[in-house]
Amino acid sequence: MSWLMHTVGGFIFDRPAQKYSKDALLGRLETQQTKLLEKFRACPQTPRNTAVFTHIIGIERWAHTRLRTLLGSPLRAEEEYNNYRPANTTPFYELLTAFEDARNETVAIARAIPAADYQQRIPHNQWGQLTVAGWLNYLIVHAGAESQKVR
Repeated sequence: MSWLMHTVGGFIFDRPAQKYSKDALLGRLETQQTKLLEKFRACPQTPRNTAVFTHIIGIERWAHTRLRTLLGSPLRAEEEYNNYRPANTTPFYELLTAFEDARNETVAIARAIPAADYQQRIPHNQWGQLTVAGWLNYLIVHAGAESQKVR
């Protein structure tokens, strides 16, 4: 089954990302950050919304460890995102800051990776080997899809 997920990951995340330059991907990350922060500031502070928000933050932080491998950090291939997810008891205003900080860090890491390395592949536990561009697209798609659960 994992070979199927890996193939699907390439079609969902990598292929669409190839039409964007490095600067365009960074712009999409920053634009989405603004929109999501507006959405989360306006949403009620319910347990469901908190769970969605902590999930998005955890995935974003976990992706940092993968992207940093192209900057010399070791790959922790079997590590899951749960270690990076804030507790569901975290005050909501702290989650807003945590998301903003996490997305800013994503952009900073992505800026530090040379554009020539954007086709380098880094493993994702579920979706297989994604390029840097694919990883950035994954973060955009994931956060966008998860944010639709907020009510």
